Amino acid sequence: MDEYVPCLDPPLLPTEVGGHLSPSSVILDDTAYISADAVSNATTAVGQMSTGAPIHVSFCLTRPPRLSYICVHFPGPDVGTVWTPPPAPPPTHANLALLRVSIPGSLRVNKHCNFDYFVYAARPRPGASSLDLLPKPTGFRRFRDQDAAIMRCPGGSRYVITVLRNILGPMEWSLQLYDSDTNCWTSKPLPPVEAPERDRVLPIPDSATEVLFHDTTKVIALESTTIGWVDLWRGILFCKDDIHRQPNFD
Repeated sequence: MDEYVPCLDPPLLPTEVGGHLSPSSVILDDTAYISADAVSNATTAVGQMSTGAPIHVSFCLTRPPRLSYICVHFPGPDVGTVWTPPPAPPPTHANLALLRVSIPGSLRVNKHCNFDYFVYAARPRPGASSLDLLPKPTGFRRFRDQDAAIMRCPGGSRYVITVLRNILGPMEWSLQLYDSDTNCWTSKPLPPVEAPERDRVLPIPDSATEVLFHDTTKVIALESTTIGWVDLWRGILFCKDDIHRQPNFD
């Protein structure tokens, strides 16, 4: 493209709902949107990208079964730079959302340096929501959005981001972790787990395009102590107990 064009311009919601609702739960669109103009409502939070550019994040809420969606606005790059893909739909838990946003003008390659990661925290008072830029997870391969989860820890403001990584053998894993208390990324090895029963009963044929040990479709949070990585073919891998200090994997 010759110049930056806002992509996936957000749909209009009925004017009587827009950003004026505070429902206890919503159905979130799996597409995140870039808006040419800053959207401002009660959910809007303003932050700063690693480039120093401002970024506005808003949730446009509506009652189910309509889809609510997240909308991001930031300055585009200069004319002649590459197209900027839309932000990834966020993993969420409690009042938190983890966002990955492409840095305008960066090449679309498999490197963390071309993305910024933010944690959005929703608060009931208009204008009180926050948007915090996370340190880049340098030293790690870029993770897929569907492998990441965010979880609010009970009894305080602490939260943990967990990313499931497959290492070495077929069922050997590690957890890539970010802890808001330490403000840094770490990695913890996990014990091997037994191969899924389905692989023995109905294995994926060798002729398949990809033969993966576990292909996460969605991450789910159960209460505040357990995270599940859902593979629609093989089942769910659970990590429970204290996710950061003593993860238990099965």
